[in-house]
Amino acid sequence: MSILFRAAEKRNADSLAEVLAANRGGAPYQGGPVGTDQALRLGAVWSCIDLICRLAALPVSQYRKTADGSPLEVQASPLLTAPSGAVSPIGWRRQIYMSWLTRGNVFPMATSRDRLLYPTSAEILDPARMSARRPRVGGPVEWMVDGQPAGPDLLHWPAFTVPGTPIGLSPLEYASRMIGLGLSAGQFGSQWFEDGAHPSSILSTDTAVTAEQAATIKARFLAAIRGREPAVLGMGLKYESIQIAPNESQFLETIKANKADIAGFFLVPPEMIGGESGNSMTYSNIEQRSLSYLTWNAGWWVTLLEEFLTAQVPRGQYVKINTGALVKVDLKTQAEVEQIRINGGWGKPDEAREHEDREPLPNGAGQVTLWPPQGASLPAAPQGGPSA
Repeated sequence: MSILFRAAEKRNADSLAEVLAANRGGAPYQGGPVGTDQALRLGAVWSCIDLICRLAALPVSQYRKTADGSPLEVQASPLLTAPSGAVSPIGWRRQIYMSWLTRGNVFPMATSRDRLLYPTSAEILDPARMSARRPRVGGPVEWMVDGQPAGPDLLHWPAFTVPGTPIGLSPLEYASRMIGLGLSAGQFGSQWFEDGAHPSSILSTDTAVTAEQAATIKARFLAAIRGREPAVLGMGLKYESIQIAPNESQFLETIKANKADIAGFFLVPPEMIGGESGNSMTYSNIEQRSLSYLTWNAGWWVTLLEEFLTAQVPRGQYVKINTGALVKVDLKTQAEVEQIRINGGWGKPDEAREHEDREPLPNGAGQVTLWPPQGASLPAAPQGGPSA
């Protein structure tokens, strides 16, 4: 029987090794199958999911292509600015990420539409209410809400798909054994230190003592150490402090390794959730870490949300998320970058001022693009004549 689920007086019979060995077969977690709520109670899982969900705070804009192919920002759809009557726009996008990360699918239900029938508001349904059926082999999947047909207002969008089905995979389900391992190790450690089923120390002697004498010795010893006085031991008494055995202390290493494993499952750098990466992080490479996170992890989730939101706006328009807010640099570097943009002819002074919440320059002076770029010169114009 597991050390986690037996009477306290029997706890010394098993070790952590037996707890973890039991996880190699049967249920992934000895408390039963790992559900979403249980998984979120594991610190590593919560940290990874919360880190990704914070992408919901990045600014969102709507654009269309002009005749020459350049982007032009347009008035954003209400689905971007006020998508729900229950939560804020950031909270609404966080619900989308949370649904994708825990269930592999998101289920918005459109509550209003514009004259072209594009949704202008939608509420994110709890994935636990959803079920799917395929009336005929090879036919489309029909979604059910609380056992009833969802109807055409359901805007289902999967995150993790495999060939042959439009239903997204549940990442927590595939990681359940790894999560169960972390939950078992954590619960083992918690019970070891909290349930009081083992003594903290032993007073021993080779001399026979009665129960009354043992109680007196114990009371006097406790009174001495509580008063921070030296303990005087007679009658051949020996004091021995009980520490957690080395074979039991492995749960600390198990928790540490499990945190790194779960971080790898979510493609999150372990040090970003309090784990150990094995590499030293210094001030000089923190920016590179942010860029790496944006490239290999955050960029996927940003693109996925852009794809979903673009499908909900009129054709010819698209949604972009500003990831520049994710990569923070020092003020000196930011100023140098803005100067390079302006001098290179692909940035405007007012755009640089907007980044610092400053007002535009008067009389439209900040909307002038420097051309030709500073330091560059155009080739001399050809002179008249056939050779020219």
